Amino acid sequence: MENLIFIDDDQVVNCYHKIVVDSFNEVDGHLDCEFFDKTETALDYLDSHDGDQPNYVFLDLNMSTANGWEFLETYFSRKNTDSRVIILSTIENTDDRLKALASPAVYDYCVKPLTVKYLETILQY
Repeated sequence: MENLIFIDDDQVVNCYHKIVVDSFNEVDGHLDCEFFDKTETALDYLDSHDGDQPNYVFLDLNMSTANGWEFLETYFSRKNTDSRVIILSTIENTDDRLKALASPAVYDYCVKPLTVKYLETILQY
């Protein structure tokens, strides 16, 4: 089973991501997910589950409180983790894409909306 965390301050986007994950699970049934609308809440959750880090973190960069860049810096400075971070962005921003993919913590950069097909590709199902 793959453990995924989604961090996005937009509740509508989080609901949509849940629908995509549920659709994926109807066929493959291998994803266990947590959804957070604040990076601070996600970091608290990750700190309390120290021995059980997610396989993937799907992260929005532009949020109203602490942004995705701050999350990346904090999370990977506090944790020795193999979590793969996938940036989910509402727009294709070449500068953000290049900056993200230059980070060893970032596995991919995806322009929303997330799709079942993308999950199948990234998880290699």
